[in-house]
Amino acid sequence: MNEWKEQRRAVFEKMKQHPPDLVIAGGGVTGAGIAREAALAGLKVLLVESMDFGWGSSSCSSKLVHGGLRYLQSGQPGVTYRSVREREALMKELPGLIRPLDFVLPVYSTKNRVLFKVGLMVYDIFAGKSYHHSVSAQAMKDAFVGLKSANLLGGYVYYDAQTDDMRLVMRILHDAENAGAAIMNYAPLVEPLLEGGGVKGVKIQDRIDGTEHVIPCSVLVNATGANVDQLRKTLGLPKLIRPLRGSHLVFKNERLPVTKALAFSHPVDRRNVFLLPWLGVTFVGTTDLDHDAPADTLPVISDAERRYLLEAVNAMFPEAKITGADVISTWSGVRPVVSSGAKDPSKESRDMFIDLDRGLLTVTGGKLTTFRNEAIHALTKLDGIFPTLKGLRPRPFANPAMKQNTELSRYLSAAYGADAAGLESRLEQEPSPFFAGTQILREAARYALEKEWVVHLDDLMIRRLRLGILLPEGGKAVLGEIRTMCLKAGWSEDYYAQEEQRYKDLIAKSYS
Repeated sequence: MNEWKEQRRAVFEKMKQHPPDLVIAGGGVTGAGIAREAALAGLKVLLVESMDFGWGSSSCSSKLVHGGLRYLQSGQPGVTYRSVREREALMKELPGLIRPLDFVLPVYSTKNRVLFKVGLMVYDIFAGKSYHHSVSAQAMKDAFVGLKSANLLGGYVYYDAQTDDMRLVMRILHDAENAGAAIMNYAPLVEPLLEGGGVKGVKIQDRIDGTEHVIPCSVLVNATGANVDQLRKTLGLPKLIRPLRGSHLVFKNERLPVTKALAFSHPVDRRNVFLLPWLGVTFVGTTDLDHDAPADTLPVISDAERRYLLEAVNAMFPEAKITGADVISTWSGVRPVVSSGAKDPSKESRDMFIDLDRGLLTVTGGKLTTFRNEAIHALTKLDGIFPTLKGLRPRPFANPAMKQNTELSRYLSAAYGADAAGLESRLEQEPSPFFAGTQILREAARYALEKEWVVHLDDLMIRRLRLGILLPEGGKAVLGEIRTMCLKAGWSEDYYAQEEQRYKDLIAKSYS
């Protein structure tokens, strides 16, 4: 661990001697996407994240790379169009990591049949392909055992895509680092340093050893999600963000056995709700509520949200009689939505906001799907400062050739990029590659401990591996294996013991 601390300190010292062009505050998908595109364009980049990467939003989404059919309903066709086009591109570039998933809309009225048909036709036009089709009521019952049958007229099938949002963030960060960017978690930006009214540098704290570092920079990118107003305030800029919490419930797949996504309206407020298969479990989400908790505390599902989501599930699967006892875990995230003053949170725009003011580039308000689109739009604001950014275009993801042509090998290539071939070779020596009862690779744990900036046990269990939300009790059953891996990676017995207790407390408080 001491060697690792020295490595962090060396990064900061290098940045002082050779200042970066950009300091990016925020290690979610927005900041990561900007770091990747900027580094590939030849800029010197330092990305710092105050907590762990993806901690507040980008590891806590609904795991969808999608156009957002509901944004058509709320009058945001531009958001839908950009999202659909980017979904198509990302599925081609990252097959296995971003996977097509059938979505099914049950039809319970002639009015809904017409509205769904029109919306899906527009969706297909945006994609440039015809995907959707209708299915019979019997086909709906066959696909979703126990689905509410009263007044069921049939359904429509269309498709979007699904991913592990945190794995996507890690792939983007690895690409950025391989292109020369310096990447640091648990390093909050204490304050921007102003000269002549503009940003000339930053003060950063290393939470690991408590040291502070002053680093000059030409531009500070504010990609701190729901916290962007804190940095904007230092320049006297107006408030932007309306933080909205989205929460999810996780069930064993045997309890709600679905292989396709089901999109339906909540029986009370008619909001869109999804029931989704993911990594061997089934989850339901999401809510859309104003969130006013402190920015440095994890968002946690409320009792009202829990009841709301259980009500939605039981309305569609009345015979299942799902209760809170069936929930194996929960997660919540905060969306950085730019406020328009709408009374209903769900009516707020999901479009990006980009603004350059006196060396502070604020980038917020977008979606997981459009991270690359946002990065390009943001960086083109800087082409007057950095000529290499003129005419900037998105850089496609390059995946290495693999020895095997299997689904697992394609996933490794997309999810791990330059390191995928090495992982594939190590897996050949692994007689039992997955943690028991999961689709999570043991080798992924070893790799994360070696190369993925793991500081705390929840970094590993919740975000790198997902075991903490895929298994009951935060993955208590696999902690013995995890302990052995952590000790081999250099953790001391005392440090692991402290981390395990901290992790169990966190699971009980925030994810159970």
